[in-house]
Amino acid sequence: MQTTSHFIGLKLKIGILSDLFVRLQTVLGDDFTALEFQNILSLYITLFYLPKELSSREINKIREILPNLSVSSLDSGLQGLEYFWNIDTQKLCCLIPNATQLTVWNALLRKTFPEYLHISDNSYPVFVPHITLFKIRNGDIFHLMCEALEFIIKEEIEKLSSVNIYESVGIFAVNSKFHPEIQVELL
Repeated sequence: MQTTSHFIGLKLKIGILSDLFVRLQTVLGDDFTALEFQNILSLYITLFYLPKELSSREINKIREILPNLSVSSLDSGLQGLEYFWNIDTQKLCCLIPNATQLTVWNALLRKTFPEYLHISDNSYPVFVPHITLFKIRNGDIFHLMCEALEFIIKEEIEKLSSVNIYESVGIFAVNSKFHPEIQVELL
């Protein structure tokens, strides 16, 4: 795979979240001009971004850290829905997990890899763990279906408020030139 960057993140249990995507797609029908779904086969939460190229020293450093990041220590579930603007000024619709431990892990990774704090997604003033559901392509069309979509999302958040959605912690290679973006777990 052609890699554009790497990140350390949490792979999510696709089966648990797939019903949400199916329900959202039924609202859209065949019209995907309003939004672009996140790749359902690549659901994740980013903990820390890494560059396109990684040295063997960096990979070994990550291998040493990963055992300290156990999904069994995480609070289960989802707590809400948020919209974010990314660097391309596209609006993102995201699920917000219960995140106390994720913030601690981000701080550990920031301390371990200070040389990558300049990467744009690592330089935000506050770390906000999130699961991207979709990018809004056309705000006018999205506005017409927003209420129906948000109703479904909020129902699913309630169902998943105490469910463990985390599969594993790992390092991922990313190809952001493909849409929707592809992430492949390496470790």
